[in-house]
Amino acid sequence: MVPGHQRVPSVTKAADVALIAPDAPIILFMGGPGGGKTKYAAKIREALEDRGLVHICMPDLVKNAVAKYKDRYPEWRDAAEKYQRGELIPNHLAQDLVKAEMGRYPYAKAYFLEGFPREARQVEDFERNVRPVNMALILDYDEDTLRRHMQNRGLSADVIDRRIHEFKQKTLPSAKYFDDQRLLHLIPGEKDDQVIIDRMKKLVLRAIDLGVPITNSNPPSAAETPIEEAAPPAIHVRNGASRTPNGTKPPTAQSNRSNGSAKSNKSNGSVKETNSSSPVHSAPRSRPATNASRASRISGRSVQKTPSVASQREDDIMGHRGSIPNDENATPRASPEAIHEEAHVSHAEEVAQTYTSTSVADIFPKGLPANAPVILIIGAPGSHKSELAEMISKKYDGFIHLSMGELLRRKVIENPDDELWTRVGRKMDSGDVVPTKICREILYTTLHEVGSQSWGYILEGYPRTLEQAEEFENQLGRLDLALLVDCTEQFCRDSLAKRLRDARVTGTTERLDDETELVTTRLETFKQNTLPMLKHLDDKGKLRVVRIGHSERRCFKILADYLKTPMDVL
Repeated sequence: MVPGHQRVPSVTKAADVALIAPDAPIILFMGGPGGGKTKYAAKIREALEDRGLVHICMPDLVKNAVAKYKDRYPEWRDAAEKYQRGELIPNHLAQDLVKAEMGRYPYAKAYFLEGFPREARQVEDFERNVRPVNMALILDYDEDTLRRHMQNRGLSADVIDRRIHEFKQKTLPSAKYFDDQRLLHLIPGEKDDQVIIDRMKKLVLRAIDLGVPITNSNPPSAAETPIEEAAPPAIHVRNGASRTPNGTKPPTAQSNRSNGSAKSNKSNGSVKETNSSSPVHSAPRSRPATNASRASRISGRSVQKTPSVASQREDDIMGHRGSIPNDENATPRASPEAIHEEAHVSHAEEVAQTYTSTSVADIFPKGLPANAPVILIIGAPGSHKSELAEMISKKYDGFIHLSMGELLRRKVIENPDDELWTRVGRKMDSGDVVPTKICREILYTTLHEVGSQSWGYILEGYPRTLEQAEEFENQLGRLDLALLVDCTEQFCRDSLAKRLRDARVTGTTERLDDETELVTTRLETFKQNTLPMLKHLDDKGKLRVVRIGHSERRCFKILADYLKTPMDVL
């Protein structure tokens, strides 16, 4: 907002309070000018809307916002002038539009963003202020095809040149940023419409079903791997998707030019790319450095074809296409004919295939292994809910206490070399929400492994959302009582700060998510996700509230009194 200006557009207010589904992947759809992105995005929306996909079209949002606000707010008047000249509107306004629109769909299964973020700064701001992008799709054409499409629409040569130039200078550095993280998937634009749509649907469905970043170990070029015959790209769960400190940020056009831009021989469409070897975490992020030992290809064309815009720009960034990196360990160049996509299936892909092809009801039988009461202990981080749940389970012989946090942490420790559990560990360390499907599988597996002789179940840490609670009741058949441990936010902060101090003094393992900044994130996530579930439980008469203001033993006594009713049925 302009300094001193008191009125705030409604979209800015909406962006400030937007509730964005924490488990929903964010999928970015990019492509060169004249490539038909909007047509394909609309087809994907029509096909997957009933699966919870929310399509956000930035051009439409900007057009409507300019018409609505240009005569009422000075900064939107300036934005309207930029829009009329074909320039990008200010980044903070664009981000407000997208964030507010995402907030309209708090129960989305996935967000499909078309046209934003486009340039490096937009990507950086979006990932810092909204959420990290989980998957990027780029519609890949050669430059001649894009020019021909725009000429057929009656655009002048000057306009076409400017749009191609902006795409190379602004969008392609962002594409390379996602490719460095193995999040970029190339969609060959020359294929039939149905082939393009089918490939996009397959990738988007994987993102929805897995609920975590879908990464590509070796993105194929359009020319090398015919879509109809290719094995699907390998899926890997990217470490550090939460982007904690010491990661990379999208390269700006200026940083790209600094890497060297010797003009190349355009007769060969193959691209030698060097990626940053450092893992991707979050702000403050350093610019990606080239590393010849991780050279890899992202796109290629036959000798007879004009290189794609993406290929040409990557060539400008990385240097002469015929040069060999000055590194003995550099991967030797392979000819386009010799490159084939390997049908490599990582552990994460196996999990994805399981989720895609099999519902929870298929994997686990309906109901509990023993017909015993189910009691939820609900509380914010630092509310001592784990300790209280453990005390209750010890008092009542035959009750088992299952803590979702402990179950997940144990899995992470037991599987140090597994990419899926490494990814989960990083999400937990950074205070992020672990995908529902992973939590659900580990909880139901544990229940059926250890719960057949149980006289009761004390569950803590799951479910956390309304959707999880509804699915939980449907799958297990009962949820007898939910106890909300009510305490002040300051109590939680003090409790977690003490736990962190004690761990440092005693030399025991610290929980990284107990750091002050991450505690704030965890508390906000708890409030946003849990309130609808609490209302649902209260409406059904299953919610009880206990307040922490005295000792743990007194609080435990209150909890134990609440448990008399469900225990009487044993």
